[in-house]
This record gives sequence, structure tokens and C-alpha cells, in this order.
Amino acid sequence: MSLFAAIGRVHPQVLGRTLPLNGAGVCGAALADLGLPLELLRAFALLARTAGLIGQLAEELRNPVANDIFLSVDLNNRPIDPEPYGGSHG
Repeated sequence: MSLFAAIGRVHPQVLGRTLPLNGAGVCGAALADLGLPLELLRAFALLARTAGLIGQLAEELRNPVANDIFLSVDLNNRPIDPEPYGGSHG
């Protein structure tokens, strides 16, 4: 957790950009501090994401909106030609 906190403090200066320090990172840091093998930490993040996906599926079953969203996008989509390579700046 100390390393995770340190990364949060210094990474913008080191990388020149800000990275999201999210719950999956905190979870990984806490589990690493507990001594779990590093090879297993990704599985915990996957488990949490899977639980979230199951929750979204359950919500869709109770209150279906996916088809409405698809139809809205499909009916209101206006294709545009892509900009030439390099954009307007040549």
C-alpha cells in the first residue's frame, strides 16, 4: 500500500501525465501486502469485474434498456467522412 500511495504522489511528475489510481489497484496493493502470490492478483480484479457484469445483466433483466439504446444510436447515427491522415494540421 505504501508503494501504491507513493506512485499516486509522484507518477504525474515522472510520466508527465496522470494515471487513474482505481479500486482494482488498491485491491491489488492490499492483497500483495497480505502476501498473496502476484500471479493471483489479476484473478481478484477479474472476479470483481465479473460480479459487476452480473449485476449489470441482472439490472438489464429487470429494466431492459439495451435495445432502446441500440435503436437510438442506430437511428440517429450520421456517418461522416474521416479526416485525411494528419488531420487539418497537415
